Amino acid sequence: MTLTDVQKKQIKEEEKYRKEAREKLSESSQKKSKKSKGCGCFTLIVIFLVVIGVISGLFPSSDENKDKDNKSSPTVSDTTKDLVGNVNFDRVQFHITNQEERNWENCRFTLNGKYRYPPERGFLGSETKVIGVIRSSETYSLGAGEFTLKDGTRFNSFTIKPQDFSISCDGGFGYWSW
Repeated sequence: MTLTDVQKKQIKEEEKYRKEAREKLSESSQKKSKKSKGCGCFTLIVIFLVVIGVISGLFPSSDENKDKDNKSSPTVSDTTKDLVGNVNFDRVQFHITNQEERNWENCRFTLNGKYRYPPERGFLGSETKVIGVIRSSETYSLGAGEFTLKDGTRFNSFTIKPQDFSISCDGGFGYWSW
């Protein structure tokens, strides 16, 4: 089967048309890819700068902290009194002795900086119960297993060494370490 001159001319025109269409398509796709890459880079730069701004706002610089330290606002030591007492541990229980002439009221205990008694409840500990009163010159005994983390994990005195103990009561704070 041989092609006539008319058919050959028609095929050449079709090939020429297809070639032009392919070139136009590749040019438009290259333009689109250049535009999207440029927009993407710009977007990434803007997002990066916003993230840096947010992080720097969350963590104030040391100069700002110095200014805060120089202000005459009440500190913990100005509004609370050091508790006078004693804490002993016999591998099973903590024995807390109030050695003051006044009672300690609404107390919370912290062991190793993270185990708490009574356990924290509610949003930011807002519903946490407290020990009502530790009377003057009395000893309050508390089992080591009563101390828990926020997730409910109990303190195990056989695997973890008690290193420090703190008491926070209305108007007073005490800290002991071993």
